[in-house]
Amino acid sequence: MRTFVTVGNALQPFERLLKAVCECFELLEKPVVVQHGNTPVRGISNNSEIVFKDFFPRQQFRETIAKSKLIISHGGEGTIIQALAAGKPIVVMPRLKRYGEMVDDHQLELCREFDRQGRLVMAMEPEDLPGAIARALQLAAKRRKEPVSGKALDTIAGLLRRYARQFDGHK
Repeated sequence: MRTFVTVGNALQPFERLLKAVCECFELLEKPVVVQHGNTPVRGISNNSEIVFKDFFPRQQFRETIAKSKLIISHGGEGTIIQALAAGKPIVVMPRLKRYGEMVDDHQLELCREFDRQGRLVMAMEPEDLPGAIARALQLAAKRRKEPVSGKALDTIAGLLRRYARQFDGHK
């Protein structure tokens, strides 16, 4: 069992999440696998309990989720859906426009909806991460594997359509 941390594949770095993970490293089940994407890993010590990888092929990404006890992630819909479908507890820190981590706040809206439904635990800022990890592990003990369908998929589709219209309007 292990912890899987993923920042996704956005072009913008997501140092806020990686720094938060480092600050609460002692709370995580080892080894910790970190998919850092385009985020530099400078200042993060490399030891036998942490494995860094920039990107994973799709199948290896799924397998890593399946083998993990806890997922700590950006707020990307693909990662969230895969973690939920695998029955894994997931803590999300949405990438935010105000920090230059994303071009808009679609991850924030999506994460708020899934959090409201009790499907994940959100950590808005680095200081929220330790408590979010504890809550996610408590919820995991009570939850069984649930398919992501119905209202959750409708929510995702609606948010994506709305952002697509906004994006098209800015061209």
